[in-house]
Amino acid sequence: RTRSGVTMTSAGIAFVHSARSIVAQSDRMISTSRAAGKGHSGMIAVGHNSAMSAGHLRTAVIDWNTRNPETEIKAIEGDRSILLAGLDTGRIDFAVLPRQTNYADMSQTPLWNEQMMVALPIAHPLAGQQSVQWAALRDETFMFPAHDPGSEIRDIVMDRLATPDFYPEFHTQEASHASILSMLGGAKHITITTEAATGTQYPGIVYCELHDTNGPLSISYSGYWRTTNQSPILRHFLNFVRKRYALSFETD
Repeated sequence: RTRSGVTMTSAGIAFVHSARSIVAQSDRMISTSRAAGKGHSGMIAVGHNSAMSAGHLRTAVIDWNTRNPETEIKAIEGDRSILLAGLDTGRIDFAVLPRQTNYADMSQTPLWNEQMMVALPIAHPLAGQQSVQWAALRDETFMFPAHDPGSEIRDIVMDRLATPDFYPEFHTQEASHASILSMLGGAKHITITTEAATGTQYPGIVYCELHDTNGPLSISYSGYWRTTNQSPILRHFLNFVRKRYALSFETD
């Protein structure tokens, strides 16, 4: 303090600088906490057992990330049983699975349909066609991964082709769905997949739409989440999915 006024000492300047930093950090912490409480920040774990190189799930994830830059989606790929166990333990918040099944203490909603495709070696007689009928695949050998989604698509093949006196021929591999597709180019096998896998091109294979007598075939997907999961970011994600796909389901 002087006759000309009051000025800060060196110690005072250092104190104010530190105080401003603490106040700014506190404000950021409060803002972050409020955003997390509303589901606008943090991480949500989404489980799936199908490809994501194209299709609705990939598009939804990209759209969510664009609209919610402060959040993070953790994608977890695995068999249906692993994903359901993850929902039970809280490791997974939301799971996307083919078809619709009721599970105890689990909420669910239909999501979307994906076009079914057949992946063929480029030298296959059917490879030049835009669409292929189920009946044309009766004598083929199908290659699938031993785990999901191979087991689930294999069931669809059985429903379509199996008869009391005929059983489709399957060749299973302890490999991922992507690895199965990469091996087809030099093999005599084919596989069934969906449009979600067609975003990645593999040497020596082509994709054709799968049809029956009524036209193109698709497979439905549903979303599952634990009824007791009260995560704010899950609620925000469910509202996003509901609005994006014009669905009608309860999020609480």
